[in-house]
Amino acid sequence: MDKKVLYFDQFAFSELFKIEAGTRRQDDLTDFWQELHRLVRRVVLLQQAILPHSNIHSNETIVSPWPTELREAYEGIGGDLALLDTTSIQLQDIGEFASAFIEEREPNLDFAVDRVLNGQRNEWLGDMRITVNADYSRFADGIREGRGDVDKSIEGLMEHWRAKGYGFDEVLEIESKAYLQSRQSALLDFFQRYERAAQEGGIMSTINLSMSPIVQEFSLLRHLFLKAGAKEENLVERINQFWAWERNSEMPTGRILAYLFAGLAGQVAAGRKRPATASFMNDVNAISAYAPYVDAMFVDKECATILTQGRPAAELNYKVRIFSLSNRDDLLTYLAEIEAAATKEVREMANLIYGVE
Repeated sequence: MDKKVLYFDQFAFSELFKIEAGTRRQDDLTDFWQELHRLVRRVVLLQQAILPHSNIHSNETIVSPWPTELREAYEGIGGDLALLDTTSIQLQDIGEFASAFIEEREPNLDFAVDRVLNGQRNEWLGDMRITVNADYSRFADGIREGRGDVDKSIEGLMEHWRAKGYGFDEVLEIESKAYLQSRQSALLDFFQRYERAAQEGGIMSTINLSMSPIVQEFSLLRHLFLKAGAKEENLVERINQFWAWERNSEMPTGRILAYLFAGLAGQVAAGRKRPATASFMNDVNAISAYAPYVDAMFVDKECATILTQGRPAAELNYKVRIFSLSNRDDLLTYLAEIEAAATKEVREMANLIYGVE
């Protein structure tokens, strides 16, 4: 087997969950969601594809009105595998580029999908599942607060672009050259937050801050440079030299993010007034991390529009196919083609094990 790996946005899993539960209200898209549910079930049980979940699904599920049921739905519907969290994938990129910088060689970009999966992609699914009814509700307020802060930041950024008259080209150049500044700013922000939390006696806050992405990145770089022979007293200087390396603009996670932000800036320059959707940054993080690896993504129309038009469509030449509600019929055709590839032997075994005809 060589199962396709498909990433579905949280909104899609929510709709599939409603179809499965029989709770979705009838509207113009009901027929589409019913057919999508049928095809997804078939390609998964016929061992032709998986729809792994991610940390982004987990976070959005925690703040939903029905977290337990939705978590069960996306794990069960998708084939029970998970992608590495987005921070871990970014750290993989950083580790490879830092090693290339240290060794004075070309970065080796390996987009084999099994590198970013927890679990074995090409094993037959079990015929039963065991789940734990864990309660993550204590994290809900923190996730909502963080999401609100991000939304305000994006809105402020769009206003800044509008005031400066920035469009696609200007923002792409800024984002592509911002690696050093963004890391230094993030590190400064970490120290300030950590000091405040320590003064206020917030033990859990300091622990959470110590696991933030910038701390993980700095720890990784510290390990790599010390292993390569750097002296402790020169460590910060060497890390800053790496952060300033122009080749970092080629790092897949950062490159895709830069194009998505530039695409949003292009819309602002063209007269867009409405703010970005509440889930925009989640979509950006998911696409930046997973697009180089997976076969297809079904995402919100906002990001799909940016990715499939203009320079992003021409220059982000990864294998992923992008679907949204704007080209939903193409998604159904794509899944039908995957379903049709199942051999007679596989179909017979899937019928015997799972009862799928």
